[in-house]
Amino acid sequence: MFSLLTMAEIEFDMLLKPELLLWISAFVALIVFFCMWFYYKNLRRYRLMRDTPTSKCQGVFIGFVELKGTAESTSPLTSYLGEDECVLYNWSVEERWSRLVTETYTDSKGHTRTRTRRESGWITVAQGGDMHTFYLKDSTGEVLICPEKARLKLTRTFAITCTPSNDLYYGKGPDCVIADSDHVRRFVEDAIPLHHPLYILGQAMERRSVVAPKIAYDPKAPDFLISTDSEESVASGLKWTLFFLYFLPALLIFGGYGYIFFEEPDTWPFLAIMGSGFILVSLTIWAITMLNNLIGVHNCVKQALSLIDVQYKRRYDLIPNLVSTVQSLRDYERNTQEIMVSIRANVTPQANCKSVLPEIRALAEAYPELMSDDAFLFLQKALTDAEDRIALATCYYNDVVTNYNTLVESFPECFAAMICRYRQAPLHHVGDIKRQPVHIDFAQ
Repeated sequence: MFSLLTMAEIEFDMLLKPELLLWISAFVALIVFFCMWFYYKNLRRYRLMRDTPTSKCQGVFIGFVELKGTAESTSPLTSYLGEDECVLYNWSVEERWSRLVTETYTDSKGHTRTRTRRESGWITVAQGGDMHTFYLKDSTGEVLICPEKARLKLTRTFAITCTPSNDLYYGKGPDCVIADSDHVRRFVEDAIPLHHPLYILGQAMERRSVVAPKIAYDPKAPDFLISTDSEESVASGLKWTLFFLYFLPALLIFGGYGYIFFEEPDTWPFLAIMGSGFILVSLTIWAITMLNNLIGVHNCVKQALSLIDVQYKRRYDLIPNLVSTVQSLRDYERNTQEIMVSIRANVTPQANCKSVLPEIRALAEAYPELMSDDAFLFLQKALTDAEDRIALATCYYNDVVTNYNTLVESFPECFAAMICRYRQAPLHHVGDIKRQPVHIDFAQ
């Protein structure tokens, strides 16, 4: 009888062991799945941030952009707690509670005992905030920012813990008291102060009321971030997040299953399956992210090139209006007509040609009465803005091309570029002589 019971217990243990390992493997696989999913999302954000060049506010074009500047507003908000000028703020009031709890438990000898312990914590008793559109300003201009639905990284502008002896306790907090209250409250406020430096990633789109861009939420955009931290600080935080999301599943698999393997060598199939699966998933995520990033930067180069052509076409369309305005004022001398003919000849829809502003300024100096004509002044300013936009578009294009060429030459992105038949793109130079439109053959 004893031998039969012993054999039954051994068989039961042998059946229980694989089932327990299966449950453990399923639990570890679930953790690994969530870690790898968030690792993929954060890796995309990091690569997107790294490979998106910073645009100037005056040179913002339709599409995904990166901007740096200061938060400005003609009608700033006043924060609730700190009463500081800002463009966006969130605040909360928490109250601490504590109570004695008596519980029954069984000790190691099987005896029933009771003990008393103190529980404590914080509960939010009030919260709120406000935001409105504001402007991001740099040395070239400003862009309207609509912060709704953005990922926000704010600055802690107010943090005080106090008792009812402080006027703030009931002045900014509710009059009621929670159960088991310790009569201690914590007041916290995060905000974007006025004139504070900002780092923004988001989708630029046209405004309805005026011909100008705005940065707003777009469900198709890869990200929408408004941060009071610098780009370097945000990138550093993402690096640590990526390290944690990769290290945790690796530790669970190779550390946990390695320990089980040394204790029970027969469990090596679980270690082999989980370890090889983790490595395969990691390489797949890395390859997909690298390839998608390279394709995105390649398409960004083509978009940036088209933006230069759009600005040349915009300047070209202004010239006939300028000529008509000048000719409608008076009949000018032959020299004036030659200047206008020269302006027309040097400006074509897509040519990378010299600036026409010196000739227009010379014309205005020769005929001062032109400076009193509103139409001429408006067109002169429009041409100045157009040439500034050409310079900014060219600068943006060259930044994108520099990032693209660096990726194409880097290891291991160079192998993905060979597979996609991508090659280096030339930089765009604005010279003083007329030349043909820039043409890029990305594929061999």
